[in-house]
Amino acid sequence: MNSTGIAEDMDFGPYPIGPVGKPTELSNPSPLLAMAYTKYPQVCKALMAFMMEADQFNNWLEAARGYLIHSLNAYNANPVWDDPKRIVFRDLAKRSLTDAGLGSVGEKAAAAIAD
Repeated sequence: MNSTGIAEDMDFGPYPIGPVGKPTELSNPSPLLAMAYTKYPQVCKALMAFMMEADQFNNWLEAARGYLIHSLNAYNANPVWDDPKRIVFRDLAKRSLTDAGLGSVGEKAAAAIAD
């Protein structure tokens, strides 16, 4: 079987629910950030707002073929989710934990992920 056959034969699914009784998978979204020391904070904010508009973000989502974690329900209607193999990625942000897992987001959680 060549690599094309393997891709057509495989599928994706959410992680199984373990003993804690709720999903514990982690997602790795790409956040939009503007550093506090930027000379042009309003320009940064305007660019981020522009990038999240449907006309831009939907194209980005389609180019990534659905393998991009979005966190806005408005993007659930994108046709990229018509492929049943990708539907698991559509709802990932709703069921996954932050990088802190069951703990609090902060410096310690970031250090644990970095290590």
